Amino acid sequence: MMPLAKDYLASQSYLEPLWSVHRKLLNPAFGHKLLVSFGPIFNAESASLLKTLEPLVDDGEKNLIPLLQSFTLNIATQTTMGSEVKYSEYIRSNKLLEAYHSLLESMTDMCFSPWLLSKTIRQLLGREEQYAKIKSQISDFIRKIIEAKLTKGSQAPPLPEDKNIFLNLATDLMNRGIFTTQDVQNESSTIVFGAFETTANTVAYTLILLAMFPEYQEKAFEEIRTLFPNTGDFEVTYGDTQNMTYMDLILNESMRVLTPVPIVARQTMQDVRLSNGIVLPKGVQIGIDIFHLHRDKNIWGENAETFDPEHFLPHHMQDKHPYSFIPFTKGIRNCIGWRYALLSSKITLAKLLRNYKFSTSFKFEDLDFVEDITLKLRKVPLLEVQKR
Repeated sequence: MMPLAKDYLASQSYLEPLWSVHRKLLNPAFGHKLLVSFGPIFNAESASLLKTLEPLVDDGEKNLIPLLQSFTLNIATQTTMGSEVKYSEYIRSNKLLEAYHSLLESMTDMCFSPWLLSKTIRQLLGREEQYAKIKSQISDFIRKIIEAKLTKGSQAPPLPEDKNIFLNLATDLMNRGIFTTQDVQNESSTIVFGAFETTANTVAYTLILLAMFPEYQEKAFEEIRTLFPNTGDFEVTYGDTQNMTYMDLILNESMRVLTPVPIVARQTMQDVRLSNGIVLPKGVQIGIDIFHLHRDKNIWGENAETFDPEHFLPHHMQDKHPYSFIPFTKGIRNCIGWRYALLSSKITLAKLLRNYKFSTSFKFEDLDFVEDITLKLRKVPLLEVQKR
């Protein structure tokens, strides 16, 4: 008989941190075969995105980020909790999107104003009620889906397109006594948030950069047109994405210049000696400044702060340190969904760039960044959409 969740986790956690235990249990949800199985969802939702953009053609410059956030949230919820979730009113009304945005704002405040980590101080400042309300709304939404799945699970097998979703693995761990219901809710919410926010920004910022540097947009378009001769909707397979070599350069350069998560926090598990001789003692909280690492002229050359996909040509990368480019961080705590994000982004960008041309009057040198957990712009460049 499997041990109770608390006993199992306790037996593991004295050897390794709790996050590490959960990570090993959830890794199968992001295996290659399961990732490829999400292709139909990526293709179906990106086809809907093409239709959503149609009314914007030749209608002046628009902010596409809200539209892309709604699009990636639809994908993230389906690949995490099942295809039927897209019919939920909480998603269709954009209430889940609004809740996640509010939660992100609260989390950002706590990161840059550590005193807000105290519940007492948040209560004194009148910040706790809204924060607790948002967390409760998201938890209730996910809990109801879990309960519906558990009720349904004993009556019928999952739909073919849902058999590999994250929630199936998580609820199986719960049924075996390894996860608690709270574990499933927490992990599901984290996966959805991590998948939609950063992927939306990656696609949006890539389009913005290509609009600012049209010569690179044309090169990407020529590669995609070779793979997909006809406009309109088309099926993009995993194999197709492996042939998008110039798209790889563009995505990497976009994530270098406009890093999706500009800073990450870590805690040292032992004394760490840096290359300059400084020793970081065990148990210290540190911040890794990915944004400036990716723009370091000592690593990337004199044009480090501009957009140039040639930075990632093989002969430019061969002598660089493997940790000089870490958009998904690196090592044992790297982003569990990095392959998911790249596949989703490439399928989406392939369809968008094959069907539309993007332009902007906003200048690259006028980009102004805001401190946040995910990269934000003080003023979002507006894009004009034209038909190819």
